[in-house]
Amino acid sequence: MESDIVSGQQSAWVLLKKLGEGDAGEVYLVESLLEKQEAILKRPGRSVFASDMIRQTAQITAEGKILKALSGYLDLEPGLGVRVPHLMDQSKAGTAFSDRLFIIIERATGFALNDLARVSKMGAISGAENSIESVELRRFIQVISESGEGCFSNRIVLQVLYTLLETFDQVHAHPFDMDGLPVDGILWNDVKPDHLYWDPLRAKLTIIDWGNGQFLERDGTTKDRRFTAWEDYRQWLEGMGNFLETYAGGLYASLEWPRGANSASLEAIPALKERIWRALQVELEGLQAARRMELDLLRSGNSELSSMHNPLQELEEIHRKIISYGELPDFAGELHFALSCAAYFARQQLMEEVREVCDWAATMPGSQAEGLQLTGFLAKLASHSVDPQQRRAFADAVEASLQSNWGNVLWDLTIAMKDSPEPEWWYELVTALRRLALPAATPDAQPLLLARRIYFTLQSMCNQLQDHPESVDGAALQRLIQLTAHLRTDIIPGWVQTDPSPPYASLMYQDVEDILPEISAFLPEPGLALEEALQLPRQQVKEVLGEWGQGHFREAAAGLRSLLLTDPERRRVFQAEEALLTAPHWLARAQRGPQADEHYLHFITDVEFEGRQLRNQIGPAVWMDLILEGCRQLRKGAWPADLFTSLPRLVEELPWLRRFERAEKLPGYVAPPSFVGLPGVVKGKLGIEGDVVMLAPLDAWIPEARGSSARVYGGQIRDAQMNLTPAALKLMRMDKIDYALPLFREEVLVMNAMLGVAGVTPLFECGFLKLDGDSRYPTGEPGEALPAGHVIRIAPNAYAEFNYQLEGRIADGWTPYLAEEQRDPSTNLLALCDASFTAGNFLPVEDLLQISIQIADLLTTAHERNVVYRDHKILHYYWLEEIRGIYSIDWNVARLHPEGLSDYEKQMDLVQFGARALHHILTGRTAPGALPLGPTRPEEIEQSAKEYQAQWTYDDQRLPESVRGLLERALAAEYTRAADLRDDLKQTFLHLFD
Repeated sequence: MESDIVSGQQSAWVLLKKLGEGDAGEVYLVESLLEKQEAILKRPGRSVFASDMIRQTAQITAEGKILKALSGYLDLEPGLGVRVPHLMDQSKAGTAFSDRLFIIIERATGFALNDLARVSKMGAISGAENSIESVELRRFIQVISESGEGCFSNRIVLQVLYTLLETFDQVHAHPFDMDGLPVDGILWNDVKPDHLYWDPLRAKLTIIDWGNGQFLERDGTTKDRRFTAWEDYRQWLEGMGNFLETYAGGLYASLEWPRGANSASLEAIPALKERIWRALQVELEGLQAARRMELDLLRSGNSELSSMHNPLQELEEIHRKIISYGELPDFAGELHFALSCAAYFARQQLMEEVREVCDWAATMPGSQAEGLQLTGFLAKLASHSVDPQQRRAFADAVEASLQSNWGNVLWDLTIAMKDSPEPEWWYELVTALRRLALPAATPDAQPLLLARRIYFTLQSMCNQLQDHPESVDGAALQRLIQLTAHLRTDIIPGWVQTDPSPPYASLMYQDVEDILPEISAFLPEPGLALEEALQLPRQQVKEVLGEWGQGHFREAAAGLRSLLLTDPERRRVFQAEEALLTAPHWLARAQRGPQADEHYLHFITDVEFEGRQLRNQIGPAVWMDLILEGCRQLRKGAWPADLFTSLPRLVEELPWLRRFERAEKLPGYVAPPSFVGLPGVVKGKLGIEGDVVMLAPLDAWIPEARGSSARVYGGQIRDAQMNLTPAALKLMRMDKIDYALPLFREEVLVMNAMLGVAGVTPLFECGFLKLDGDSRYPTGEPGEALPAGHVIRIAPNAYAEFNYQLEGRIADGWTPYLAEEQRDPSTNLLALCDASFTAGNFLPVEDLLQISIQIADLLTTAHERNVVYRDHKILHYYWLEEIRGIYSIDWNVARLHPEGLSDYEKQMDLVQFGARALHHILTGRTAPGALPLGPTRPEEIEQSAKEYQAQWTYDDQRLPESVRGLLERALAAEYTRAADLRDDLKQTFLHLFD
């Protein structure tokens, strides 16, 4: 060869082997330089006469054109069952009629007809089948070679004979475009069995070597009149007749093959074709019957396995029959059936049968021979085991190996051998498992083996240096001694322990990683080898901890099996699995919180202790560390709400903490996204199409809800984006102006002072409205007309303008109003807590205390802003269960003291809270002597009692002694700071769970 590489128009090709040389030129096996795809190269001979060069290049060029045209046509005619090699590449332009011209064609798949016939007659040449790359095709040729002389596949021969005739009929009379030159047909002109390839995988014929091909005119002759279309039929009759006579004598006789190739015999071809067709149909029916038998057997399943005499032997006979028809059986189905049989036997503890099936299946195409041989060995171990538990573990390993789940195999084997000394075959078996399961680049040496080698090497170094201390640095020798001792006493023993001691008890390799730099300093190459061997185990630990960190306990446990494969001595994985199986139960308990019969601090301590054990056995996780830190702080006396600021995500992991307090502060008000407040002062319309709409009264659900200074209506207000938002419209009672006006003036001042305080129902706007002459305020009666008129709307931050206009607008007939977010009466504390409303069905004490804590917290903020609420009846409080938060309304009796609040004012505010609200919340009724539930005037509050006494009833027995004692202190005016009352309420709440 002048060059080992030739460049075509599509790719560069490496010449691998010369396949032949003859009158038509040279033939090579080649491979594409980049894709590594094998093909056939044809080119003229290197040392031929000029006339031969011209003839050979013309033949090769013509063959390339014919293959290009025929492959395109035949690919569109799949029913013919024939193909020709595709033209893959050719030499570059300018090489015509030179020895640099070549074509690259597809390598024919399957076997030449002559080769199949010789193998059938004489058997395969020893070792020849090993050159066949496909396992399936090796199996095919093996069965053909064992068929015996004279038993060559009639189906293949008949199919080839008939397909050739059909192909001639088609291509002889089909127009083709030969690079712009139209022709009316193609003559093969080289009919030989050596040029016919049968592909059993596709059951298709491939025709090669079209170098002698000719182009036909419309009348079926070549342009030079030397050849006609009958030439292919003549060659077919003669060449295939000789083949039949040699290799298929019985078929030659039954077809009544004409002798010779004269005009008479050519005329007999149509009748011969009919006989071939009929004989072929018989063969195809036999093939279909074999396929049905194959399908029925593969579908039979394990339920019929025990009733079958020998299903695998029967299946093999069917497959031999299918191969005798020239096709490949369902090897994948055969393997699946064999493995299902083996799995069935494994479940039935029939280990000898498992071994026999595995030995048989290991020879099948598509099988993983090494894995099946290993499975057979495991089945042998199981059959010889006398210990029931060990036998069960071996059986589990067998079932896992049949599924190629090598991680589970090693896991089950390790469990089976945990109480037995390591057998001689253990290392070899583990090595085989690692070879089957791990990437090819995985180091063969196991990490612990490398660590032990390093230890022995370091120990030897220590002994040598200690014998000659004068030749070594004392500090370096001391480090070497310490490192060796650390490996001997800590690292190596801890590596194999199932339950190593903290701090290095988790799955991580932190203890080894800490000393790797020191090892590499003394032994660079062994240190590097150990680091490389740990690369995959550390990656798998990372994946396990990643699943653990996501709370995917089952996935994390499954990853431990892969970790054991990469590091078979890492026995702590079994403890980690137990921890992962326990973790969901621990987490469920931690999230459920302390139960009625559990001491609060005992529960916290137990959860923290068990959680730290799990963390030590598995590794860190953000959610786990969050819970443990929360438990630690709670155990040290932290109030749960304090953690919501320092550990804001803790409530997501421990939702029961919401029972203690939803948040340290009340839930912040978030205005509906559809409401955008108006700026300044705006004039508008009152009415159904206007800016403010008045609907039915809201204060008519009980008589006590109607105020002494105002009426409240349901309504809607239009925001700056022209969207209507539900609102409660509080209108001044114009029949009590002298009494109501100061209260309205004070309320807008107080609302401004309390702006942004969580738990205070916010003011949307304030303003004035005037009804048209014939309009009336709504009564809630069906069908009544809604009032119409005019409004002056004032933004909350312009409250000073509202107060400035207040008296003048009233004098002009305008009615002042305040618009607030509307509340549902069903969430009012009167409906939730009053005994007459609840018929004695009280809310849980912990909920009542939580409500009380939030009101006390609201009062703490109000007092800090120099506001006293004063009007503490529970009609003014609403409990929103969806956010577990309190909201207050009606601050018109409240007072703002810009100069500051005295302790007395705070104390009296808390006494009123205790008598009218706290007592009512906890017991379902107000304290004896407290002001009534209905409208309360400021002077009545100022003249009310300065302390009260609790009067307990039978129903109050549900209240713990600590709760009753706190209420008595509140009624007795013992609190001057709302914060103190709030903190005592918190501690009382915590003690409910002691």
